[in-house]
Order: sequence, then structure tokens, then C-alpha cells
Amino acid sequence: ARKARMVGADTDVASGRAFVAAGAGALFGKAQALSEEVHMAMVARGYTGEARGLSRFRMRAVDSAWSAACLVAAVLVIGGDRALGR
Repeated sequence: ARKARMVGADTDVASGRAFVAAGAGALFGKAQALSEEVHMAMVARGYTGEARGLSRFRMRAVDSAWSAACLVAAVLVIGGDRALGR
């Protein structure tokens, strides 16, 4: 891509390295600026550095029943696969 934009003869290796380093530096600078903007927006909306969930999770009977059903289904699928594979 660089050769397509260049006018004139090819440059030496040192110049190529400098070009790549400058590109990497520009990319880092843009990423840093974007992260600062995102942080300032979060602070403006009340972010204090502590992540909060909407509510605390509590294990209920329906959660236990669903977990048990998934476990039984997994055992049946694996057991059926092994039985059919023999």
C-alpha cells in the first residue's frame, strides 16, 4: 500500500521501519484519545469506578430444577451417543 502511494524510487529499509513506527504511534494515539473520550462520557453519566448489577442473584427452586433438567439431558445425550456409537 505504501508503494502505491509513493512517487519516485523505492526507499531504504530504515525509512520503511520509520514509516511503520509512525503508523503504529498514530494508531496508539487515536486509541488513547478514544478511550479518554469514552471514560469522560461514563463519568458524565455517573460512573464512579465501581460496577453495579441491577439486582443480586438468588438461587430459587426454579433455577435448581432447570439446572437439574439440563444435567439430566446432558447425561442422556452423552449416554445415548455412546450407546449408538458401539
